Amino acid sequence: MTDNRNKRNIPVDKMTFEACFTELEQLVNAFEQGQLPLSESVLLFERGMELVKRCTEELDQAEKKISELLKKLPDDPAARLSEDKEPGPQGDR
Repeated sequence: MTDNRNKRNIPVDKMTFEACFTELEQLVNAFEQGQLPLSESVLLFERGMELVKRCTEELDQAEKKISELLKKLPDDPAARLSEDKEPGPQGDR
């Protein structure tokens, strides 16, 4: 678990979503093995909570961005697509 200890030195707010998620998976695996001393379990649990918070924040931001993008779509995207397929005056579409 030496590599994981080095990862815990990286501030969560400096990590990407993917890095946080990967480390969180590793923490869960370590807990599932059940071989951790209590003191290390508490430290890992605390780190896991920080990682969950960061992942949740990133997902919330992504969801907000997607919602904003979807609001910019026309009311009926299918109608818009069929309009784009109709040939223009020169028939070049």
